[in-house]
Amino acid sequence: MNFQQFWRAASGLRLSDVASLPLFLGWFAAALFVPAEALAQPEVLTRGWLIAEVLEKNPTAESARQAWQMALAREPQVTALADPMVTYESAPRTIGSDHGYGQVVRLSQRFEWPGKQALRGTITRASAAALKADLEQVRLDLALTASMLFDSHYVAQRAGEINAAHTAIVHRLQQSAEAQYAAGRASQHDPLQAEVELALLERQRLSILARQQVLMAQLNGMLHRQPTAELPTLPASLSAAPEQAYGTDWDVRALAERPELVASTHHIEARQNSVSLAQRAYLPDFTLGGTYNSMWPAPEHQFMLGLSANIPIQLGAKRGAVDEANAALARAKADHAQQLIAVRVELREARIHLVEALAQAKLYTDRILPTARRQVAAAEAGYQSGRDSFSDIMVAERQLRTFEQEYEEALANTWSQQALFNRATGLPPESTTKKGAQ
Repeated sequence: MNFQQFWRAASGLRLSDVASLPLFLGWFAAALFVPAEALAQPEVLTRGWLIAEVLEKNPTAESARQAWQMALAREPQVTALADPMVTYESAPRTIGSDHGYGQVVRLSQRFEWPGKQALRGTITRASAAALKADLEQVRLDLALTASMLFDSHYVAQRAGEINAAHTAIVHRLQQSAEAQYAAGRASQHDPLQAEVELALLERQRLSILARQQVLMAQLNGMLHRQPTAELPTLPASLSAAPEQAYGTDWDVRALAERPELVASTHHIEARQNSVSLAQRAYLPDFTLGGTYNSMWPAPEHQFMLGLSANIPIQLGAKRGAVDEANAALARAKADHAQQLIAVRVELREARIHLVEALAQAKLYTDRILPTARRQVAAAEAGYQSGRDSFSDIMVAERQLRTFEQEYEEALANTWSQQALFNRATGLPPESTTKKGAQ
């Protein structure tokens, strides 16, 4: 119970009513000690709230974000100069000597060939950008999973409600069959058939209840909470996802916004610069240094400047590094080309399934459900008049129950397919529409 529910309940009590006082105090204590996370929950579970909470609290997204931050922190490390080196040497036997104390001090700084450090920085930035795209991919996948779990949770709830409603219907039909049997207008088989149907409905109810509990545990897991934590109440009904005027540019948008393609583009950029860096390994690096040597008698000899450089003569190793970098670049380009093909296929499939889901939901609304309800009414009227058997009612009732369950699944599937289509275009589930997402 949240504070709003508590206040509505408490406002109907009178403190002068002694019998109501313990109940009032119990509600007050429950409201005081309600968990903080429960206070932040809405009364009705919505898709948008669930997605936002998952993106905020799920540790998977935080792990990907920290990986991106780690990559960003590498750039100042790879672009900075190496620390300068200082060397101090002494001649111990000159301590106390008439010729003075002998010592040597050297200071040096290493410099890479111009452009090498800049290339390392470019490679690091490209790799960080790829990880940022990976973070966006993780967020989109989490949002998609949360959206589809919302749909599954709604279907499980509606399945329980449909089961309860049809259990009441079969109870009523059983009573009608018993009355007909008592009047001698039906056989004993009819109420027994209704009893079998009730047992099957009870078995279905147990299965639905288990499914609901599993889905609640999965949702709480995505929210990084205890599996048995209470969730907000689901909406009583769900409308079909609205048809969108997607136009003809959704494939272009997908190729520009899909985080997988963005990441592979940055990987190619990093590999291209890695090739340039490997080629620059043929060029030497330098070390500039200065030395003070007190053991030279002439002051002009005591201070010296020097320049040293490595000699890049290990050509085999350098050719191997260039070949490796070129192979990595070719692999990155091949992966990107394969991803482009996969994205185009995924887009086409997602669009086809979305159109199909919308058409199926409309078919249930316009034709299947109205006909099935009329069929049940006709079978029941025919049984009362003696034209139809009780089995005809059971078949029609069972068929209606199946169609009602399939209709709820079809409604939820319109949202799931829209979420999959949005994911294929690189967008979160609710990017194309907000209305009706409850």
